[in-house]
Amino acid sequence: MAASALVEALGLVLVAGGVLAGVVLCGFGTALVYPALATLVADRVVPARRGAAVGALTSSWDAGIGLAGPVGGVLGLTGPFVLAAVGALAAAGVVLTPAAASISRAGPRMPAAARRSGSG
Repeated sequence: MAASALVEALGLVLVAGGVLAGVVLCGFGTALVYPALATLVADRVVPARRGAAVGALTSSWDAGIGLAGPVGGVLGLTGPFVLAAVGALAAAGVVLTPAAASISRAGPRMPAAARRSGSG
């Protein structure tokens, strides 16, 4: 996930500079980030709550897309891309921290009985 966030950040910086390759990299990075996030979210909740958890992720993702227009109006043409690049770099930094690595290795955070029964 960190690599995809870094690719997205690079793409966003290139888009801010007006380079077509930036659009391609940004799309590629986003195409990698969303499934990784959805998988991470789904792995962290009991099976009965997965739909709600992934729905919350999708809603927040869509809200961010919806806010991009007004933010772009305030920040100008390149401002939203620079802001998104900073956010993607911050996300990559969080993912690369030792705490995130230990969470990733720990597996789902639910009791073993709940994992076996599929309920919360």
